[in-house]
Amino acid sequence: MAWMTSALVSLNRTIGRTIGWQLRRYQADYLTARQKLVTSTRPEIAVDGGANQGSWSLEFRKSNPSIPILAFEPVSSLFTGLTSLEISNFSPQKFALSDSNGTAKINVASNDGMSSSIQTPTGHLTAFSDVTFNHVEDVEKRRLDSFPQLLEKKIWLKLDLQGHEWQAIQGSLDLIENVVGIEMETSLRANYENEKLHYEMVAELASRGFEPFHLFCAGVEEDGRMNYVDVIFRKVS
Repeated sequence: MAWMTSALVSLNRTIGRTIGWQLRRYQADYLTARQKLVTSTRPEIAVDGGANQGSWSLEFRKSNPSIPILAFEPVSSLFTGLTSLEISNFSPQKFALSDSNGTAKINVASNDGMSSSIQTPTGHLTAFSDVTFNHVEDVEKRRLDSFPQLLEKKIWLKLDLQGHEWQAIQGSLDLIENVVGIEMETSLRANYENEKLHYEMVAELASRGFEPFHLFCAGVEEDGRMNYVDVIFRKVS
């Protein structure tokens, strides 16, 4: 099977260079690690922050048929598609997760919205030069801990917010004691303005009682440099 893994990695890099996003969830080890942690921690609800077209929720539902999913997607066109998904116990929310309640402007990306962010793109423009941000949309942002349906629930938290993960964590602090696992994309170099990098996110979450459980290198540039990684954190204290 080594040849298949090598072929998938090569395809992944080609897609990333060509259209600015990569096939990130094919790796069996990552999915296995996540499911083992979900099984052992037994969350009562899952949060899909940055749901886009719902691929994470669909995948999560396959292995976890009974865990409710609260999915957040602020971009209008993507949210419309999200509401049409046939997923049981699934609640789409048209909000951007952040550190305060209010309004914001989101830079909508040309790659099916996958790189859309409230943060202004910087390094992303070079790393993924075929992706453009020609449309800005006004969106409503909310703190995650302002949603009453999450209170006193064991939470599995997934964040893929393109440089805005730090703010979403700050907006979750009143719930953080009940979060049993966090699945997050972190950058090794800044792709967006004022983005907190991987080592800063690890330090922040360590101060909240979390440690890295599994890493998957999702973004590799042509010269071999890693751009970003997917990290699963587990609660240890």
